[in-house]
Amino acid sequence: RRPYARFPVAYEEDDPMGILLPHLSAIKRLTQVTSLKAIAMLAAGESDLALKEVELMFRLTDSIKDEPILISHLVRIACREIILRTIWEGLEDHCWKPEHIARLQTRLADIHPISEMRLALVGERTFGNGAIEWLIRNPAMLGQIGDAFSSSQTSLRARFGFSLIPKGWFRMEQIHYNEAFDKFILGALPADGKAMNAAVARRLDDEIKDHLGKVKQPYTGIIHHHVLSGMLLPALGKSYERAVRSHVLVELASVALALESHRLEKREHPESLDSLTPRFLPSVPVDSFDQKPLRYKKGTDGRFKLWSVGWNGTDDGGQPDVNDKGEAGFHNSDTSTGDWVWPESKRQ
Repeated sequence: RRPYARFPVAYEEDDPMGILLPHLSAIKRLTQVTSLKAIAMLAAGESDLALKEVELMFRLTDSIKDEPILISHLVRIACREIILRTIWEGLEDHCWKPEHIARLQTRLADIHPISEMRLALVGERTFGNGAIEWLIRNPAMLGQIGDAFSSSQTSLRARFGFSLIPKGWFRMEQIHYNEAFDKFILGALPADGKAMNAAVARRLDDEIKDHLGKVKQPYTGIIHHHVLSGMLLPALGKSYERAVRSHVLVELASVALALESHRLEKREHPESLDSLTPRFLPSVPVDSFDQKPLRYKKGTDGRFKLWSVGWNGTDDGGQPDVNDKGEAGFHNSDTSTGDWVWPESKRQ
């Protein structure tokens, strides 16, 4: 009931790396527990109460939406996948009523993972610059923020040597850090903050890996002022994929809800997604990976297959990558191969 309430995060100007975020793990745990409650209510035939629990899950994830911190963004993505699993549980057993579906579609339409990611990454760059400013004031602490000088972290001689580094060297490092951030990190994000061109994201991801590989060569990073880029940029490498995956899963969930609406009204699933528009869906979402409509195939026994071609950009006919435990769909954390598939049954 208090939509503008936020957690009292202390954004420390003197030490941005010392910001504490103890609430994030609590939010994820609460989302997991609330999901279990909702699934139990669905099983008991209490779909109205289950929807209220799903609404609470949305509220929990929204409580950190304005935090300009990458880890907050990633926790929100993780919590959102729990929400989508819960929605899927209701769809799997045909528990959601038409009014529930309409409400869930409205909530999903308000989710924009790519624009959320821009806020998080701009904040991350701000914290990176704050870390550099902190090092300018405390150059002897250079060995504590990365592994480039890990062998010298406990050496008093090394700390003395770091203290002699001129401010100008750090400023040059700061320039190159921001240039790399603009090119490799923010360069993959679309201006409209909605659909991401995954091909661009993959290319820039490969480029930053190549860039960081060269930086870590002996003396190359020091001479070309890329030392701090090597320390501060690598943690962002998988962020593209996580954001795009979140965007795609939300799109798949919206279509799955529309398919259920069609089934409730027509007593069967449509032959194609075009039949959903405009009554059940404003338009068929475009796959971020090849700019074509999401794939769909009507199955038997009330089943269907719905998928995106995934991070590899190749249509595998709706076959997801399966991990060592035989898990696919939402359960598989390796999303680099295979299609990204809306789970067909509880066997997945």
